Amino acid sequence: MIKRSSIYTLNIENKIEDIDKRKEEIKILNDKIQSWNSKADKIREQFNFFIPNYLIDEIIEKEIEKNYYNLHCLCNMACICGRITKEECKLIKKIYR
Repeated sequence: MIKRSSIYTLNIENKIEDIDKRKEEIKILNDKIQSWNSKADKIREQFNFFIPNYLIDEIIEKEIEKNYYNLHCLCNMACICGRITKEECKLIKKIYR
């Protein structure tokens, strides 16, 4: 009689653990996305014009440090590229000093 090895059982258990880890990672990522979306909505409500996502990303990333130098540079580039107007650029810089 051929005795079945427990390798198969271990493989199945490992795969189940991997699936559980992936589910947890997906849940964490979904939570981060929801958090970003809620913060982005609050930022968008401050302005009555379209603000590009890369500016919103920079605002969210630097909200703890309150260092908005890169945001000001990105605003300048957005203005040069025609994504926002000069007045909108000034308004963003004024709010996030």
